[in-house]
Amino acid sequence: VALPAMRSVARVFDARDVTLLRVRLPVMSRARLAQALPNLLEDRLLQAASACAFALGPVQPDGERVVAEVDRAWLEFACGAFERRGLKVVAAWPAQLVIPPAPDGDATMACVGDTVVVRSGAYEALGWNAGLEPDARLESLLGMLPLAMPEGTRREAPPRLVARLADPSWQTCVEAAAGRLGWTIGVLPWALD
Repeated sequence: VALPAMRSVARVFDARDVTLLRVRLPVMSRARLAQALPNLLEDRLLQAASACAFALGPVQPDGERVVAEVDRAWLEFACGAFERRGLKVVAAWPAQLVIPPAPDGDATMACVGDTVVVRSGAYEALGWNAGLEPDARLESLLGMLPLAMPEGTRREAPPRLVARLADPSWQTCVEAAAGRLGWTIGVLPWALD
């Protein structure tokens, strides 16, 4: 793949490859906490904690912290591919946190290829594979969208979803899912800074 001339990159990982966890962690130095994370999180992971890489997010107002988890071998391979070409990886971000949050507490959804990412708060997000066929996309959206809305949210009006679509083939599915769920939807083109 031909890349433009550059010396460094910020890597964005597919939302399906990164898990965001909200956890209450003990107070200790950052170095000790980094050592303790595998043991503190092992019961919340689907694979061995020793196979994971972790990144600490900021402390939230409720005292919990956001921790991003990704497969360590995948992280090293993906970053190494750039580094072997002489490009320094200066940052790695989960795709779910790259999508701009919507105003007024609405959820934001991005549909790119066969992937859907919903961001429902500053550090609340979910990414999944929705397939390429319209029927599979609709079924996936109907099953997953309710899980992506903030828990315990009480609204007088129906939930509002802002959808950023990378291609127009998503629009019919997104509108149909919102209609069946009784949500209002705003559709925007895929455009991220």
